Amino acid sequence: MNNFVRTFSLISLLLLAISCGNDDNDNSEGMEQDMDMEMTSSRFEAQFATAMEMETLLDNETNLVWINDVTGCFAGIVNPTTQCDELTFGGRSDWRIPTAQEMSELITAVDGAGMMLNYINSSCALMSTSDAVWVFTENSNSPGTMTMMEPGNAGLRCVTEK
Repeated sequence: MNNFVRTFSLISLLLLAISCGNDDNDNSEGMEQDMDMEMTSSRFEAQFATAMEMETLLDNETNLVWINDVTGCFAGIVNPTTQCDELTFGGRSDWRIPTAQEMSELITAVDGAGMMLNYINSSCALMSTSDAVWVFTENSNSPGTMTMMEPGNAGLRCVTEK
């Protein structure tokens, strides 16, 4: 019975992870609808770089600024290295890879506020972090939950300080 549970859990995790890749079958209309979704919460404030229309999300509780734009997120990044360090987005170049704790707190708060973040693939279920831990997104059955089982695919959302 224990082997069955382990096998079922692993298969479930892999199926969720696969959904985080850049799926060419996603329609752009759905992506536009996700991008247009209003980010309303007293905790979160959507911000746009004026000339570029690049969206970031300020978390007023943690003073962290998150990329919340499909053009600034990465798909298929399981073990991130320098993707965020080398990124210039929204007029800033001080981006970094978030810790598992930071990512988990963001996902839990977003899910609790009934909001959705923008993803390259709207069914993205796992996000990578700087400490080799993956966090389930609000698109999964376990938002904010951390796992050490390496997925086959994950997204990456960069962060910086206010």
